[in-house]
Amino acid sequence: MRDAASVSALGRVAFPHTYQGILAPAVIDAVVDQLYTVEAAAASIAAASEQPTSRFLVAEIGNDVIGFLHYDEAGPEPELHRLYLRPGAIGSGVGTVLIETLHESLGADSTYVLLVAADNARAIAFYRRHGLAVRDTIDAMPYYRERTRVTLPADVPRVEAHIMERRATVDGSTFAPGENADVTS
Repeated sequence: MRDAASVSALGRVAFPHTYQGILAPAVIDAVVDQLYTVEAAAASIAAASEQPTSRFLVAEIGNDVIGFLHYDEAGPEPELHRLYLRPGAIGSGVGTVLIETLHESLGADSTYVLLVAADNARAIAFYRRHGLAVRDTIDAMPYYRERTRVTLPADVPRVEAHIMERRATVDGSTFAPGENADVTS
């Protein structure tokens, strides 16, 4: 729980940075206001720690949280819900450390899905490099409402998104970032 305030602060910066120009400002505000309070971050971290199949990983340099990942198997299928980095850490290898740590903890035979905006080309390329493939293209808003239970404005426009899936194959490669990032669960 010590990381809840840092995860909250990071989410309040990373989510708008990621989705500016992709999601309507009212959607960004609703998500930030509902998912990235200290209380909401603490609840996500606590829920993940109580479920043996869940993961909430935090990447730190020193005592500075620079990224986090949230995965669970509570919904209809295992899902990577969030992987966010401090904007200055994007492209530094920290995201790779987080996702490879998740893959190592799940094992080579695991599968899961994630939702990624179709306009988020950088994220799509990242996930493809880590063994995920597009399974389907959908309107993100109904999916997001259902999976996150965030109350979104009723009149939000359609946002095309991909459901990407990790299949039960891993090439076994590892990544050593330029900076030593410690990942904790």
